[in-house]
Amino acid sequence: MIGYLIAAVIVYFKIGVFDFDWKESLSTSFKKGVTGGSILGLGIWIKGKLRERQDNRKL
Repeated sequence: MIGYLIAAVIVYFKIGVFDFDWKESLSTSFKKGVTGGSILGLGIWIKGKLRERQDNRKL
């Protein structure tokens, strides 16, 4: 989202048109955040399960 905003500001200073859509930018950022967060959360959960399994084997 910040990248889109910076690009819009640069375009504004070059040609005088500020074309930034908050709705589209927030929607895109949310979708990417949910995807990345889900993958990260799944990876952390799997790592925790593997560590738990490894600790149970040591006992």
